[in-house]
Amino acid sequence: MEQNYTITHFQMMRDIATKLVPLSAEILEHNYNHEAFGSWWFTFKRAGREFRIVFDGRDQWLYLQDAADDFRDMKIRRLKRPTADIMVSETCSLVKQKT
Repeated sequence: MEQNYTITHFQMMRDIATKLVPLSAEILEHNYNHEAFGSWWFTFKRAGREFRIVFDGRDQWLYLQDAADDFRDMKIRRLKRPTADIMVSETCSLVKQKT
């Protein structure tokens, strides 16, 4: 049976949203593009500030960006063989570290 990447993505986003709750972070907006190598991003608010997490599916980079600074990159991580579990863990780690 062929893997359904869209379903896998939204299950991963559900896991991220759930793990952000104890960090007092809330997802505000989200975008997923299957045709762009599965790239996605979401904006979130934490401690009164807005940020964006971006995953570049082609090059497999994960970015944390600051909305107050025209979405300037604050942190960048290269993910090797990014499974959904790794992306959830790395995304939550970025949210904890810099916000």
